[in-house]
Parts: sequence; C-alpha cells; structure tokens
Amino acid sequence: MLGSRPVPRRAPILLALLVSFACGSACGASGAGVHETGDAQSADAFWRWFTRNADRIAMAKPRDILQEEPFHDELRRVHPGLTFDLPEALVGGERVLVISAGGHRGAFPAVEHLVAAAPAIPGWRVIAFRPPVPDVDGFAVRTGESRLDADRIRYDSQSGEAGLGITLYLPGYLRGDQRLPDAALVILERLLGERDLGLEIGRVDFSPSSEAPAGARPLIELRDELARRKQKKE
Repeated sequence: MLGSRPVPRRAPILLALLVSFACGSACGASGAGVHETGDAQSADAFWRWFTRNADRIAMAKPRDILQEEPFHDELRRVHPGLTFDLPEALVGGERVLVISAGGHRGAFPAVEHLVAAAPAIPGWRVIAFRPPVPDVDGFAVRTGESRLDADRIRYDSQSGEAGLGITLYLPGYLRGDQRLPDAALVILERLLGERDLGLEIGRVDFSPSSEAPAGARPLIELRDELARRKQKKE
C-alpha cells in the first residue's frame, strides 16, 4: 500500500526537535548469534563502565553524551539494537537514563534485561523504553523545511491480529516524500511511548489530510483508544 509502513522503524532523518540520536546502522542489525536478552557478561560490564562515568555524564550536556561513541559501543556489546536517551529534565532530583531499543521489537527483551540488571547509582534513575509525554498539544516536529503539528494530525484505526492498525492523515503530505511520515512517527512515539508503539501498534499507514474520512479523530484520542484496548485484554 502506498504511504504504508510497518511499525516500528526508526527514521534516518535528523529531526530538529527530537533530542535523541539513534544508534545508526547497529539499530537495524539482526543480532544473529546474540541471545535476544543480550549478553549477560556485557551487561555487567556496561553497568561497571556507566558507574565509573556517571558523574562525568551527569555534568555534561545530554546532546554531547548522545553523540559519544564509547557509550554506544558499550551498549552494542550487550545487544546490537540498543541505544539510549538522556532527558534534560530531572525526575525527583535525579538524572534519567533511558535504555531504548531504537524502536526495534527484536531488541525489547534486551532492554528489559539490561534495565533489570542495573545497580543502584546515586543521582540516577534508569528506565526501560522512551516513555510517553503527558501532553503533545502544541508539539511540532521540523524536518528540513517541513513542519508537522501534532494537533493537526487525524487518524482512524482497525483492529488486527498483529495489533491495532492505524492510518494517519497528514496535512501537506505527498506520497513518496518520507519527511512528514518520519516526523509523524516521532510524534506517535511521544504520544504512546516506545513500548506501546512497538507492541500494540501493528501497522501505520499515511495519507493526505484531504483523504480523511468523516469519522477520523484527532491523534490525541489514540492514547485513550489504546488504553481501552489494553484493558479488554486483561
């Protein structure tokens, strides 16, 4: 289908409002020969390395650390799909380290295993997966000269065996131009969080907003729809 993309997939385009750096080609690695939860000895080695460097990392600018190859190298030794984020905001007076799968489902078990193995590190909180943000109203993503506002996206959905399939109706979208779909995936991850986007959404299609049916809803309502869907599963 034109304008269709399986989920998850990390956009290769640098998005000006996304303070996150994917691990590049390693995120797409199959991890052949690597246990899905990663290498246990490498996990222990990673946390020893991080503990030694925790104070230095806490004092540095997150953007500088996100571009630091040794950090990515240590994570890749655990599992080739792992990456990380360092939000600027403190939580309870602590810095936050987010261990991420870069949007790739195959690395989800390795994220959970590594976070479970984390020792207590003074001044730090370690969490698994990029979390959803409380409010995306007014949030926009720029990529090149294009801009996509979260509150201008509408969607419709269809249940399937692989998860909820959704179509996003994007203002200004031209089929074949990946800039707005890439921006829409960034917004979608902020709305749902990395884990729910990877596990609950089975398919994302993209269409121009002019093709939105009468029943299309504001994107913000997807969060509530997904919560109801998960409740029915329990």
